[in-house]
Amino acid sequence: MKQSYTISRSIKCYAERDGPCSIEARPGYWVTLLDLGGLFPGEGLAFRKRSRVDRTRTKHGVGLFLLVLGIATISWGGPSQAQQRQWGPAADRLQAIEVANRFLSSFKSLSEISHFLGSLPEDCEVVSDVGRVCVWRLSKAQPAWFSLAQALDTGDRLNLICGFLDEGTKETVSCSVHPQRSNRDYFRDVKRSALKKRRAEPEGVSRAAYESFLLKHKKLCETFTSRARTGLDMGTVVGEIPETCFEIGEEYRCVWKTHAGTEGHGTLACLLGAYDDTGLFSDRIRWTCRFPSDGSPRSTGSCDAEVGD
Repeated sequence: MKQSYTISRSIKCYAERDGPCSIEARPGYWVTLLDLGGLFPGEGLAFRKRSRVDRTRTKHGVGLFLLVLGIATISWGGPSQAQQRQWGPAADRLQAIEVANRFLSSFKSLSEISHFLGSLPEDCEVVSDVGRVCVWRLSKAQPAWFSLAQALDTGDRLNLICGFLDEGTKETVSCSVHPQRSNRDYFRDVKRSALKKRRAEPEGVSRAAYESFLLKHKKLCETFTSRARTGLDMGTVVGEIPETCFEIGEEYRCVWKTHAGTEGHGTLACLLGAYDDTGLFSDRIRWTCRFPSDGSPRSTGSCDAEVGD
């Protein structure tokens, strides 16, 4: 039986419980996730025209609506395969890429994107010998803001991030758009829901289950960040480009400084143990990654998070 999953602020997903997932990407069209690939489900996308059956399913809301940005119910068994696909930060990353590509897919260079947005990027950082990432920070005063913000269902200022090769051409699937707001509330909601369930069960059983559940969610944060293997990929996870990158030997060391205005701030706080120390959600977090100079994927364990500037 098909079920309806809410996997992000404005996207609903219709899928078998553990099967391939289709989402409504724009009016009349659906996106089928071809390669769910763990927590990066948006890498392979195929568009198909919505059928009459799809329209009926949308109209009548068939199935179960999963709430709280993709985490539906608290299960002490930890996130299932279906929940991983709908896990808040992963779903928001997918939406950030899809929205940017919907508006920018026809533009092939930095100059074309700048012309469309009406301004040059506010900042760019070289992340390898062959590429760089740039960010446009958009406010309500800029014409492009309204359409992008409406698609993301946000009233916040935006970061539009794109990756470019040395010659200024746009890389494939290389742009994403992010609200300038930390996703920490998502993680706070997960903990509040887990605490509520814990209070409803016997202390001995519930405490161990509660700790195991939050540990599994922390591992989701670790898996999510570990799958970002390039400077551009990491930008889509953090929601910002690095503040600085410098070359050391055969690698580039890039540093992000995240805070309440950085979308991925809550994800990094989760890595540092914010489920145990919720004060971390209010701290600034420094995220440092090392990327090979030739642009190849970084090695496992090459990123570190720490509290402070």
